[in-house]
Amino acid sequence: MDAVLIDPLAVDPARLDHDDRLRLFETIEHQRSALDAQQQLTLSLLADEDDSDASSKEWVRE
Repeated sequence: MDAVLIDPLAVDPARLDHDDRLRLFETIEHQRSALDAQQQLTLSLLADEDDSDASSKEWVRE
């Protein structure tokens, strides 16, 4: 089940037993939480920037 720790998206849950599916689920939730935290940090830093040109775009892609 080491593959789950490396890349949970490469794991086929249909090939896992119940316990390994639970571990896969936990791994995915842990990684999602880490991504959410990184996103919040990035948004916070963007909001604190003093660049008026960047601020006027309000993070909209053109």
